[in-house]
Amino acid sequence: MRGAVIHAPGDVRFETLEDPEILRPTDAIIRTAVTCVCGSDEELWPGLPAVSDVMGTGWWAAEAAAVTPGSTAVVVGDGAVGLCAVIAAKERGAEGVARIKEPTGGIGADSVLECVGTGEAMAQALHAARPGGSVGFVGVPHEVSDLTLPLEQVAEGYRAMDERRAVKALLRP
Repeated sequence: MRGAVIHAPGDVRFETLEDPEILRPTDAIIRTAVTCVCGSDEELWPGLPAVSDVMGTGWWAAEAAAVTPGSTAVVVGDGAVGLCAVIAAKERGAEGVARIKEPTGGIGADSVLECVGTGEAMAQALHAARPGGSVGFVGVPHEVSDLTLPLEQVAEGYRAMDERRAVKALLRP
């Protein structure tokens, strides 16, 4: 197996590793088709532009989606903004973050917080809302990556983002 290994902040290397093994019934081996270097990886690569507005953006998602005490909230996106949106929804009194329509008996969520910015995420957010529900769109439509590299060049992906030559680096095996 090949993979990126973080040895220390600023020291990311591509290496050949032992193949993983399933040890417990709950284990899974997942083949990654692509991955990205994220700007929130600052602790892994000091100097990357840290995302400093994620809590405010997450809070605005909850505000825009009209999250109220006792409501059901769904967050689309599990990045830094999405996780902050979960916190904001809970702080605003949402009963819980739902798995879309399962806990609502197929009706949909009162509030959906879209925190990704892709067409697919926006469609998922609209589909997850109940009739008359509210959707807060804070994900910024964007090209997911502006630099594509082979996984072997993972360190170059971090350098390119650190030097502002790339906004998001996509790594392919």
